[in-house]
Amino acid sequence: MTENPTIITENYQYIGQVINGQMHGKGVLVFNDGSYYSGKFTNNRFSGDGTYIFQKTEMTGTFSNGDFFSGILAHNNQQYKTANGNYKQILSQYSYGRWNCFFLFTM
Repeated sequence: MTENPTIITENYQYIGQVINGQMHGKGVLVFNDGSYYSGKFTNNRFSGDGTYIFQKTEMTGTFSNGDFFSGILAHNNQQYKTANGNYKQILSQYSYGRWNCFFLFTM
């Protein structure tokens, strides 16, 4: 495992642990639009404890296979406790187009 290398692409910058050229372990991923994820990765996917912040939404808790699984979701200054992926219903109530946070990064 390589500790704290920097990976820069046209869409994001990553600083953290890497295995075989993939984000794996602890790291920080910052997107060009200012949104970011800080936490654990497995094979380029959000996995384990982390925080993902974008626009008016913050997800803090457990991610599994790139998806937010459980924890606290804050949206428009309101907080919701989530479990087993039920955050999708919460965000869709606000007609927010970015409720799915599944990412697979290629480098």
